[in-house]
Amino acid sequence: MMKKNISLYALNEAVLVLCSLFMLAGCASDDTTLDIAGMFSPNGEPVNTRFDQSIAYNATQPEIHLDMGSDNYTVYACSDSHATRQAHKNLDYFIEQYNAAPEPKLALHLGDLIDAQKNFACADSILNLANSHLFIAVGNHDLYFKQWSIYRDYFKTATYWFDTNNGGKKLDLFICLDSGDGTLGAKQ
Repeated sequence: MMKKNISLYALNEAVLVLCSLFMLAGCASDDTTLDIAGMFSPNGEPVNTRFDQSIAYNATQPEIHLDMGSDNYTVYACSDSHATRQAHKNLDYFIEQYNAAPEPKLALHLGDLIDAQKNFACADSILNLANSHLFIAVGNHDLYFKQWSIYRDYFKTATYWFDTNNGGKKLDLFICLDSGDGTLGAKQ
């Protein structure tokens, strides 16, 4: 009976390993190098350090109060676009829909803008929306392979807030938190 349990255990382990390898291989795209160690190692700076750096940056910037010109406005939201240097049709579609919509509007990208190492350059098209009320949240794929410094170069901060108003009338408060490690940390 003991031999049978050990064999069943070994079979379950082998199936688990094979399934994990297939899932990881599915994360690779044509223009990226699959870095399995990078997916399991820490993402670089811990969330509390990223929070401190974000708050330090925010302290040098004016508060963001968006005058929407109306009590009614549209929020366009996108997440998990996983853009690569060769494939970014979901991100392009989001940008096209946003650009075609009437004012007032704002855009949110809620994490995982890119899919793998060094792909932020492929997301330059979303930076063109930066003057059009675009707000970005960091996702775990944005931080893989210790890319926090690259993310910070592009988007400056991962923790911030902004509000909307219609003249002097407050409308909505948006709070962007950094959950790229699957935790908010103690400081947020």
